[in-house]
Amino acid sequence: MQIISSEKQSEKKFLRNHLQKVRNCLPQFRIIEASLKLRDFVHTLPKNACVMSFVSYKSEISTRLANTAILEHCTLILPHISNKTMVPVIVRSIDVLSQLTNPLDFSNVDLDIFPTTDITHVLVPGLAFDNDGYRLGYGGGYYDRWLAQHLHTLSIGIGYREQHVPYLTRESHDFPVSSLFLC
Repeated sequence: MQIISSEKQSEKKFLRNHLQKVRNCLPQFRIIEASLKLRDFVHTLPKNACVMSFVSYKSEISTRLANTAILEHCTLILPHISNKTMVPVIVRSIDVLSQLTNPLDFSNVDLDIFPTTDITHVLVPGLAFDNDGYRLGYGGGYYDRWLAQHLHTLSIGIGYREQHVPYLTRESHDFPVSSLFLC
């Protein structure tokens, strides 16, 4: 049993490295195109939606325009990492949003915790997504744990179409997203 888990971890590590390289090599026009498509997509969400998005990290799909659009017509929630747990916090203004530059540390801004039961949609980042909605993250398990505890929330894996793979190796703690928006 331990050997299988070790093999799965090696495969995931290889995929993480490979897909980070793929994402890092995307041409500027693809990055801009995807950012605009993501912004257009969030405009299709219901006006009363409470959307937990994220602040982009390194070469992830840019959420800057999408988060601004969410803030304009929905409630924008972002995940703050505290004690190895994702804690949703509400962003109430563009000024506050512009101050959030570190995706994992919002300590420079005073944000209120938002009730998880009120979140209607969650945009989920990843390095890869497969046909069944499983994703390959960075290995911390934050989103898998959160999704497993919040089944009422529509979870949408977002990223570049280049991040799609037919199948990802799964472990018991891996949890799929409800749908994908890869652009």
